[in-house]
Amino acid sequence: MGLGLSFFALGSAADRLLETNWLPEGGAAPVFHALEKGWFKAEGINLRIVRGYGSNKTASDLDAGKANFAYGDTSAIILTRTKGPGRRKSSWRRKRK
Repeated sequence: MGLGLSFFALGSAADRLLETNWLPEGGAAPVFHALEKGWFKAEGINLRIVRGYGSNKTASDLDAGKANFAYGDTSAIILTRTKGPGRRKSSWRRKRK
């Protein structure tokens, strides 16, 4: 998965938003499992997961600052970045095939 709890812990207790690329699927299961077990709350992180509407939109939302983290295809982030300079550094998880 590549997303550790320390990756989400950016300062003191805070709200964080993770946007998936579509409906929940197996690749995102570790994050959902950690959320269900309360591991994020134990680290002072109030994580909310929202479904996306395709990797391109998810990449755009991440770039626009609408999400703190995203899950989707690498090609989408590359395409988003070629459209112009991003407004923020992207945090992206590569989807394995």
